Amino acid sequence: MSASIEQESFKAPLEALLTKDGSDSAISNAIMSGIIDAERESISDKVESGSAFNLRIRHWVLRREDLPVAEGIGIVGGLMTAAMGPGGIAGAAIIAALTCFAKMCWAVWRKGATLSRPEVTIIGLLEVRGSMSLEELTNGALEVAGISSGDVQRALMNLSQIELRDGKIVSLVRQDSSGIWKTQSL
Repeated sequence: MSASIEQESFKAPLEALLTKDGSDSAISNAIMSGIIDAERESISDKVESGSAFNLRIRHWVLRREDLPVAEGIGIVGGLMTAAMGPGGIAGAAIIAALTCFAKMCWAVWRKGATLSRPEVTIIGLLEVRGSMSLEELTNGALEVAGISSGDVQRALMNLSQIELRDGKIVSLVRQDSSGIWKTQSL
C-alpha cells in the first residue's frame, strides 16, 4: 500500500469518529490535523541510528485501542471551544490551539503514555486559553468538564512527570516562578 492510501485508511475512520455527533467541521478538522501531524512524526521515527537496516517500524494504522483516545481528544476539544463562547478568542487562534492540543495528546499516546480525562482537559485548557494560575485552571476545568480541584491538582502532578514507553520521563506542563502553569512540547 502506498503512503497516501495508508494515510487515507487512517484518516477516514478518524474523521467518521470525530464528526459522528455533528461536531463543527472546523473543530473536527483541527483535531484531525493535530492527530495526523503527530502520527506522521511517529511514523518517521526510525530504529536507533546504529541499526544496520534503519527500517521504519510504524505504519498508518488506526487501532481499536486508539479510538477512545481520539474520541476523548475530540470531546475535550469540543468542550473547550463551546466554553469559549461567541465572545472568546478569534476562531483562527482556537483552531491553531486545538491542532497543537490534539498533536500533543496523540504524540504522548503513541509514545506509550496514557492520559486521563482530567489530564487531557488540563492540556486542552492550557493550549486553548493559554497560561493560567492554579485557580484559573481549577475554575476552567470545573466549568468545561466538571472536574474537581483535587483532580486538577493530581492531573498537574501527573502531567509534570509522564513516563513514556522507553522509560523516559517528560513534563507536559510546568509552573513558572510566578505560579503560572504552561504546556511544554515533547
